[in-house]
Amino acid sequence: MSESARPASLELWLFDLDAGEEAERLSMDLLNEEERLRAARFVRASDRRHFAVCRACVKSVIASRIPGLNAQSITFAYGPWGKPRWGDISFSISHSQSLGLLALSPSGPLGCDIEWHGRQTDPVGVASYFTLQERLALAELTASARRDAFFTLWVRKESVGKACGQGLGVGLGNIAASCRPDEPVVRVLPGAPVPPETWWVPAFSLPGGYSAAAALPMSLAGLPFVWHGPFAPLDIFSGKAFRQQPLPFGLGSAAPAGTKK
Repeated sequence: MSESARPASLELWLFDLDAGEEAERLSMDLLNEEERLRAARFVRASDRRHFAVCRACVKSVIASRIPGLNAQSITFAYGPWGKPRWGDISFSISHSQSLGLLALSPSGPLGCDIEWHGRQTDPVGVASYFTLQERLALAELTASARRDAFFTLWVRKESVGKACGQGLGVGLGNIAASCRPDEPVVRVLPGAPVPPETWWVPAFSLPGGYSAAAALPMSLAGLPFVWHGPFAPLDIFSGKAFRQQPLPFGLGSAAPAGTKK
């Protein structure tokens, strides 16, 4: 990527998905028929609400970046593995428990993931699909540190899989990462269903027991991150969120209160 084509920063937006009835109603108004049907298939009301609110917030942020664009008019296309896309904008979406995450860039491959540590998961069982080096690194840690490190590995792998366009279809064992937050280089190994490549994947520990990461090509290593939020959906839909000053930071610089790199 040429220096002239290099984006100035990567935007990361956090959404509070535990919204009330009004926010859910407004969210549904921004979804198309296919998205409303998808939301209706969720068994739990909280899952339906989280999906609808997150999707509506994403549309609203994208629309805010293009003069004259109405969020309701945005209809996503999907790749073979389900990754949404729209126009030439590069973005990635993730949500877990009550937080939604949007990574947004003018161009280039991009993936993000957020995971709540309280989710029902089996770190030992899932880690059996990790690389040998990763399993050995986890085994050296205490039980509490091991869970945090597991989620650091998980969000890095998921972010790279999304950036490649296949999600976890790339294979957990085909992506080699570090469980140390200050070691952001991640490799797709030979033998994976996508070409071997090295990615820059900073990981973050967010307040409330969340881990998050964003994957960018190594040509964008060191790109500043600009964090927005977390915002209530009504502040997104009203435009209030877009009038607030964002907080830029990258590795080695100050992060929002309660955030660890």
